[in-house]
Amino acid sequence: MKHSTPPVMALLKRGDMVEIRSGCLRINAASNTLVRDSWMIKHSHNLSLEILKRLDIDALAYDSYKTKKCGPERYSGVCLQFFSLLSDESRFAIFNVGLDRVKKSKKGIVGSPLPKGQFRVSKRMGFYKFWKMANQQLPPRLSSFHDYMGNLKSTLFTGAVIKGEKLENRTLQLLNITYEQIMEAFYQHDLPHNKHTESIQTTYNRHTAITYNDHMESHMPWGLSSVSTTGDSSYGKRLTGSAVIRREERREERREERREERREEAPVLGTKKSGSPIMNEWEAELETPIWMKL
Repeated sequence: MKHSTPPVMALLKRGDMVEIRSGCLRINAASNTLVRDSWMIKHSHNLSLEILKRLDIDALAYDSYKTKKCGPERYSGVCLQFFSLLSDESRFAIFNVGLDRVKKSKKGIVGSPLPKGQFRVSKRMGFYKFWKMANQQLPPRLSSFHDYMGNLKSTLFTGAVIKGEKLENRTLQLLNITYEQIMEAFYQHDLPHNKHTESIQTTYNRHTAITYNDHMESHMPWGLSSVSTTGDSSYGKRLTGSAVIRREERREERREERREERREEAPVLGTKKSGSPIMNEWEAELETPIWMKL
């Protein structure tokens, strides 16, 4: 059965941690189950594109390469072709490489051109530094990069254009978007401010910080009442004995009531609510993550 890509919001509501780290989409499932590589390969592009559009952040994806000699001096170089994920515009970066043989072999003499598409690199060259920055595994020989160029297609980059479509080599970096940035962008736009929203946002709170009120109450020293914004004149008064105990008991009761409300209002994915549209095929039961069904 064919499965469509789930919206990012659906993953966040499930409690999954979604981020783009070192140029790659990463999902840490709330169920602690491993997300299959086949599922990630199938859906990473659409999920990443949705994140980029929501945050209005552009990224570059590697497309192809070609070797050539540039300029009047005929400098040898490799041209990496990129495209913008948001605008689909072309970009390129050129790195100096070697296109001629430096050793005699059965295939040619010193100074003869390497076969089309092949090039050699030294550790001091900019391309070597770019490859290391991209977290790519080094090939067994510095003259065999051409066999591994396709590995760059799974990585997203950022870079600055200096003229036309040409990228400044030193500005090429891996794309990074944190889980907190994604949560803020999606929840800020899609969720109304009501009790139901607060129950959904507990997923975000679990991964970030304690709520302000709970944090303040748990650290409020005995003998001081919390600051009131309703004109309560008890601020600064000292409570002693049973009054302190009763106040702490009331606070604990209020915290327990809030926890109960959140548990009751928390949305359960996989159930159909009255008046809501029919769930898509990827919205499976909680006990079985969507990527385990493919």
